[in-house]
Amino acid sequence: MTQFWKLHGIGNDFVFLEPGASPTVELIRELCSRESGVGSDGLITLDSIKSPVATMRMWNPDGSESGMCGNGLRCAALWLNLHHSHQHVWQIWLGGKAYEVQTVERDRFAVKIGQAVVSSNPVTCQLGETSVSGIAVDVGNPHLVIFVEDDPSTHLSHGLKLEHHASFPNRTNVHFAFVHDGEITMVTWERGAGPTLACGSGACAVAAAATALHGTSSDWLVHLPGGDLKIDGAHDSITMIGPAELVFQGEFSSSTCH
Repeated sequence: MTQFWKLHGIGNDFVFLEPGASPTVELIRELCSRESGVGSDGLITLDSIKSPVATMRMWNPDGSESGMCGNGLRCAALWLNLHHSHQHVWQIWLGGKAYEVQTVERDRFAVKIGQAVVSSNPVTCQLGETSVSGIAVDVGNPHLVIFVEDDPSTHLSHGLKLEHHASFPNRTNVHFAFVHDGEITMVTWERGAGPTLACGSGACAVAAAATALHGTSSDWLVHLPGGDLKIDGAHDSITMIGPAELVFQGEFSSSTCH
C-alpha cells in the first residue's frame, strides 16, 4: 500500500506521494483523474529532505513534468511542516532552482519567486478568423498573458488552442486578465491540465506583465476563481503570498509506483 495526501492552494489541488516515490506516467494520469482517481491538477513528490531543504517534483495530469508550480510550493511547505519537521523557512528545489518558502501563519506562506522575464514584444496568435494578442512571460515556466476589458472567464474557450499554438513549441500556460482599481481578476488554462481554479506562477506572470504595461504598481491583489493571492515586487523580485490546506489522506494499491 502507498500513502497519499491531497492538498490545495486556493483550489489548485495536488496529490502528494510518499517521499522518494517514482510515479509512472500511467499512475500520474490514474491518480489525477477526477472520474476514476483521487482527482487533482497535478501530482507532487518530495525527496532529499534534510531540514530545512527539500527537493520537489511536480507533474501535470497528462503526465508531463512541470518546472514550476507556485501553489504547489506552498502546499509542499505545509506538507513538510505537518509530516516532517516544522521550519519557519524551507528551501525547496524545483526545476533546478531553489525557492525560499516562509511560513507567515500556520496555513499561509510567502514564496520568493524571483524575477519574471517579460517579453518586450507582443505575441499575436491567429485562431481561425480570430486574432489574439498577448504577452509572453517566463517565471520558470512559460505563460501567455492576455489582458481583456470584460469578464476574463468568457475568453477561456481559447485556452486549448493557445496552449498548443505554433508560437509555443513546448506549449504554454494561458491567462486572461482584467486590471481594475489596482487589482487583477484572472482565469487560467494550465498547460497539461486545462482550466484550473488557480495558478500561482500564473498570478506572478500576470502581475509582472501588468506592472510592465501599466507601471502604476508592483504590488497586486490577484483574484482567481479559487481565491486571492498577494503578489509583491512584480517589477523586480516577486514574492507570492497565499494559503495552503490539507484536504485528506489515504492509501492505494498500485503496481505503477516504484
